[in-house]
Amino acid sequence: MSSTYFFDNAWPEERARIAALEAALDPGTRALLEARAPAAGWRCLEIGAGGGSIASWLAGHEGVHVLATDIQTSFVEPLAHDRLEVRAHDITGEGLPPDTFDLVHVRWMLFWLAPDARDAALRQIVPAMRPGGWLLAEEPDFLPMLSSPAIPEPLRSVNAAHVALIEKLSGQVDPRYGSTLLRDLAEHGLIDLSSAGRTHVIRPGDPATGSNWLGLALGRVRQPLVDSGACTDAEFDRAVEQFDDPATTMLFPLTMAVWGRRPA
Repeated sequence: MSSTYFFDNAWPEERARIAALEAALDPGTRALLEARAPAAGWRCLEIGAGGGSIASWLAGHEGVHVLATDIQTSFVEPLAHDRLEVRAHDITGEGLPPDTFDLVHVRWMLFWLAPDARDAALRQIVPAMRPGGWLLAEEPDFLPMLSSPAIPEPLRSVNAAHVALIEKLSGQVDPRYGSTLLRDLAEHGLIDLSSAGRTHVIRPGDPATGSNWLGLALGRVRQPLVDSGACTDAEFDRAVEQFDDPATTMLFPLTMAVWGRRPA
């Protein structure tokens, strides 16, 4: 893979961070997938399965078989059963069976990849879809989370430094990729394309709004930020206080969902 994934499963808080991201994103994802009407006999592919919440939910549809892949599978492996297969797989370099999947889903994964690796991943995904099959891709654009004038200092600066640090350490990760996702899927030949974006206000203490996700992510980068001089310990502590303040208005990253079909 052409980018280095910053949040490794070996980090003790990583499962909690993924669970917090699932809590914020899963309701919207499930609604979009349900609109594709998964039916008995369908084969579905979940790429970058993470904690496995969506793969497990899809496999709960009667007669649906799901292949869940990730480069790190330790969190999703315990969920495997006869209709939920788990496989360690690098979508940027390892092949997939052609003309196989009625529905492919990928979420918050492509933006971690360098442009050439994203292109390689899509060149693996599209031929693996059955003609007429669906792809639902969901990728973030962090601009709303970073640009609101209501975010106080130093929280604004610390959060911007957090995103910039991950961008630096992870190679060519693109925190704005959601805004160009539709273009990429069109260039790879998908048709009947549609898109929708969703975000919400992060509310302290409400996991469904992503507060736990961002709190854990900030904790992960505290020491690297201080060591790099991006902020002081005091500034970071103040930023955390502001983040926990119900008066702070901060948006969750915009998740751009794009769905389309492989030509029949």
